[in-house]
Amino acid sequence: MLGFVQSETGTVCQSPRADEAARRLAARIFGPDTTNRIVVVPDLMQGAMMLPGGLIALDYGVLQGADDPAAAAGFILAGMAHEPSENPMERMLDSAGLSATFRLLTTGDVPVDVLRQSAMTALNDPAPIDPARLRRVLADAQISQAPYLAAVDGRTGSMPDLGADPLADRALPLILNDSDWVALQNVCNA
Repeated sequence: MLGFVQSETGTVCQSPRADEAARRLAARIFGPDTTNRIVVVPDLMQGAMMLPGGLIALDYGVLQGADDPAAAAGFILAGMAHEPSENPMERMLDSAGLSATFRLLTTGDVPVDVLRQSAMTALNDPAPIDPARLRRVLADAQISQAPYLAAVDGRTGSMPDLGADPLADRALPLILNDSDWVALQNVCNA
């Protein structure tokens, strides 16, 4: 599905240093044993999106417009904080129907047209974000709301109402060191 997403967003930006920084960011957000993987694409309107298989596409513009890795972490978590019924794989299989689901279960393959349609739907009609769920996942990951909210305001001119930040005035663990953050911010320049 990433291939079809890239046809709209541009090819995934890569460099060894930035790829390692993205791995560290995923480990910081989701825990050291995570199988989730973050990739950066040149132009993703919604900031970040969750794809089947634990793949998270992050917009390069989020990295360029943020002073703090907490903003990028916030977009990543927002890309996952959809209504519980909006799992990307479930959404794809629901729209594809029974025959595509059966084919996946029996052969491990998903028809190309289903992948293409699912990618276009995810890009053009993103699932709604549940503000209460986003507040919880940010708190669970120990990510402050403020940098994310400022970045959203800078991109859209409005901020979602997440309520009071339960982490306000608390010391939080480092998200990324400066060299990892700079490497990630420059991944599309490599």
